[in-house]
Amino acid sequence: MQAKRYNENKVREKDIRNFIGAMSGDTTKGVFVTTSTFDDSAVKKAHDAHHKIILIDGKKLIELMYQYGVGTQVKNVYEVKEIDEDFFEST
Repeated sequence: MQAKRYNENKVREKDIRNFIGAMSGDTTKGVFVTTSTFDDSAVKKAHDAHHKIILIDGKKLIELMYQYGVGTQVKNVYEVKEIDEDFFEST
């Protein structure tokens, strides 16, 4: 796994190439995370690699954080009620 914290810079093909080169031995899968985005050549390099490389850009990272409650707080909770029909039945 590798992560890059970028504001405006995009992850480039060279970064993916270096990541692939750092994968040693029997490693066949990797995850590359960035707070920014991947340029087109980086996406192509990851797709064409003989390793399985999952790319997670800033947008996807935020979606995953929201989905799994990482770095988030509950702001509002809404209660929805329905009539309990059994309560009104006569016995």
